[in-house]
Amino acid sequence: MNPTPAILAENLVKRYPVVRDFREALTYKFSFVSSFAGILLPVTCALDGMRKCLLASAGFAEVLPDIAALAVFNIIFLPASLPVFSAPLIC
Repeated sequence: MNPTPAILAENLVKRYPVVRDFREALTYKFSFVSSFAGILLPVTCALDGMRKCLLASAGFAEVLPDIAALAVFNIIFLPASLPVFSAPLIC
């Protein structure tokens, strides 16, 4: 029976500690990047607000920071996108 790639990777990590350390460092680095990038995406604010409303039964006061962040995104990105999307398409 041929081992699966997951089993081969697990054996590699067990046998060589350097591979395990590299995997942990890479995972830490990407988790930091993804958490920082999440702050810069409007979808994160929208999902946080919806999650608070639906799962935690949050009121307007608890969701207001998310609404304010979405308003700031709208103020910045809407005027910035107008020149891009108003340009004629060249086919």
